[in-house]
Amino acid sequence: PELLVKYAIVMAQTHDLSRILASPSTLASTALHPRVPLSDASLDSSLIPLLRNQQTTDVLRAESASVKRL
Repeated sequence: PELLVKYAIVMAQTHDLSRILASPSTLASTALHPRVPLSDASLDSSLIPLLRNQQTTDVLRAESASVKRL
């Protein structure tokens, strides 16, 4: 019985992951973790450009929506 419960959990998580990966709109909310530990400085240097790019994309999208309403 315990093995079946664990199997059901793994299957549910696999199903959720495949559903998320199939939908590009929800992919933005998916969290990824590095395989090896990173120092804070290394993590910051890797993430800051990504966060800046995401923020810029969101700002551009909001500006575009505002212009369309005018």
